[in-house]
Formats: sequence, structure tokens, C-alpha cells
Amino acid sequence: MPVPCIPTSKEAKEIHDKEGHDIGLIAQDVEKIIPEVVGEWKGHKVIDYGKLTPLLIDAIKELKEEVEGLKDQIRMYHKILPISDLEDKDNKNNNN
Repeated sequence: MPVPCIPTSKEAKEIHDKEGHDIGLIAQDVEKIIPEVVGEWKGHKVIDYGKLTPLLIDAIKELKEEVEGLKDQIRMYHKILPISDLEDKDNKNNNN
């Protein structure tokens, strides 16, 4: 999960190449999942976001395909059992 960070030390400002508020990922958390995108610089763990981007794009594509498949299943179920039938059954169950 992205977290806000504020580089405070001079060395941290060198790592992030900016001052003030920023947002990023915790390298140790990323390293557990995708160690190939984590390296070290001056004794600090750093993330190579350039390597992470293609992986995120592929993950989005996979999720999109999964969502489309689920939508197709829902459409199929709607053809077999219209929503009004489901609502009628739900109302009968709630009245008991």
C-alpha cells in the first residue's frame, strides 16, 4: 500500500531527490513479493519503480480479463434466472 513519507535527513533527500512530502512503497514489503525490483543505495533499500511499472500493467490487464469473465457469468445467470425472480425469492425468505 502506498504510504506518505517525508525525507528528513540529508541522505534521505539524496535518495528521493526531493524535499518535502512524497508518496511511495515500503521497500521491505515490496521485497517480500518482488525482490527483483528492490536494491540498495548507501545502505538503504530502494525500489526501482521503472521495473515495477510493467508488472503493474500486466496485473491490471489480468484483473480486467477476470472482471470481464465475471461480468459474462453474471449476464449468463441473468438470462437463466432474471433478477425479478431473485428478488421475489429474497422477499419470500425475508418474510419467513
